[in-house]
Amino acid sequence: MKIFLTEFKYKDTIYEGPNIIAEDLKKAQEKANVLNEVVKPNIVVVGILTDIGTTEDTSWNRVLH
Repeated sequence: MKIFLTEFKYKDTIYEGPNIIAEDLKKAQEKANVLNEVVKPNIVVVGILTDIGTTEDTSWNRVLH
């Protein structure tokens, strides 16, 4: 399963849409179409989330023996 990123436009401003979890782009677009029928914000699939990173320094919680 992959995480697909979406966006929608409201009053000339583009906003981040809901993340869609699907096996491939075709199924993600199908899910976006279902959301568009229910909510009508014209959700568009714009990409796939590939990496998640952090900028926090987590070195402080290491346990040394």
